[in-house]
Amino acid sequence: MGKNQVQLSFDKTEYVLSMVIFFDIDDTLIDSKSAHWIALEEVCREFSLQPEVNQIFAEWRLISDKYLKLYFHNKLTINEQRILRIKDLWQYAGKQISDMEATIVHKKYHTLFLQHCVPFPDTLPTLKKLEKFRLGIITNGPISDQTRKLENNGLAQFFNPVIISEEVGYWKPQKEIFEFAAQRAQHLISECVFIGDSYDLDYLGGTRAGMKCVWLNKDRSSLIQNIEKIAKLGELLKHKYLKGNTDIPVYKFRTPP
Repeated sequence: MGKNQVQLSFDKTEYVLSMVIFFDIDDTLIDSKSAHWIALEEVCREFSLQPEVNQIFAEWRLISDKYLKLYFHNKLTINEQRILRIKDLWQYAGKQISDMEATIVHKKYHTLFLQHCVPFPDTLPTLKKLEKFRLGIITNGPISDQTRKLENNGLAQFFNPVIISEEVGYWKPQKEIFEFAAQRAQHLISECVFIGDSYDLDYLGGTRAGMKCVWLNKDRSSLIQNIEKIAKLGELLKHKYLKGNTDIPVYKFRTPP
């Protein structure tokens, strides 16, 4: 177990529990992709990076995925992965940059990114219609960033618990982060519903952990059949996992030893 990982444990306490619906944050509730585009476009303009931003953006996503994976696996610190991402981007654009300069550039990029992280138009209306349910968050990322995205956009009030990978030491798609979320909510994992935009991290990760999962496939890009999926967040309101459950059932059980 890593040094930041929270030990999963169970006791024999009896809880009175009800259904919990967990959400991912980035590109599920918050339009992070557009925020990344705006931030990258400004960096490319200021530092005269070539080729055009649409070509660089695709490469930037690959670079980011590569180093974020290493960060989540505790192979790099958060600052190391930020520096390496910028240095790889500069190399792709045919330029060189020092570690110190990369740190400054990333700070500018990251500030712009967070400033432009806003909810999708259907996020708040959907959450308000789900207020009879207990709602939670399961997200990968730094505590400060993920908390800021919720608080700055008036979303924090809807969610308890909020499970952030940096806090618990596990990350999606690891089953432990889903198990931890269910335990924190004092709920059986089989009675938790999870909604996210990543098929691998969210849908497969949550399903393998034992949650009922719904894939938010906004661009309808996949031909994968026989899975639970929606194209818009609002479609969740009529999904079979929620349909007929506006009055939340309450029951008792004992957690396993």
